[in-house]
Amino acid sequence: MVMKESKLEHRVVSELRQRGAWCSKFVSPTRCGVPDQIVVIPGHGPIFIEFKSVHGALSTGQARVHEAIRDSGGEVFTIRSYDEFLTDILPLFPEE
Repeated sequence: MVMKESKLEHRVVSELRQRGAWCSKFVSPTRCGVPDQIVVIPGHGPIFIEFKSVHGALSTGQARVHEAIRDSGGEVFTIRSYDEFLTDILPLFPEE
């Protein structure tokens, strides 16, 4: 099932919070291209998540910011579906 970007973000953030992660919408008044969410996963640390529709592409600015985050040792994920969340982000949580 294809989900709108906003609904996907809401569903994923709800799931992350239920699992004990701290999530915050990331909006920068001075820098374009920042990821949508900063997430701190217990036992793992901070990650950044960009939500896109199934066919959505990163803008040039977003790609630059993602590269800068990775070059600084950070983790940034582009999530286009709930299945991607399950395979890319859920495994970062410590096993229960």
